[in-house]
Amino acid sequence: MSCPRFAPALRACLVACAAAVFPWHQGPIAAEPSIVRAPPGTLEHFVAGRLLVVKPEDAAFIDKVAARVRRGDLPESMVRGTCEWAAERGLRRGITYPFPYFRTALTAKARRLGVTL
Repeated sequence: MSCPRFAPALRACLVACAAAVFPWHQGPIAAEPSIVRAPPGTLEHFVAGRLLVVKPEDAAFIDKVAARVRRGDLPESMVRGTCEWAAERGLRRGITYPFPYFRTALTAKARRLGVTL
């Protein structure tokens, strides 16, 4: 036997409890901030922001790549294009951390140019 006059109050109570227990009902969780502290507009800032870099070893790889670009060993357009490709590939596959795609693809492209990363 149910009491229809208590149904709205019970429903409101259950929704409030569910929101407290399951916080994802309050919206998407923000990604962790990047650990790369580069000025906006730099290659490091672009790659770290686009690929959501949070691991120290990945930040070190980005620094190494940026140094190679500044020395003229790698074209910046290749690095930016590979970054965009990795981000889009991760997005299409539902992957939240697409950096491994970037590292693998850029290492292979650099090897073809005779550059070791």
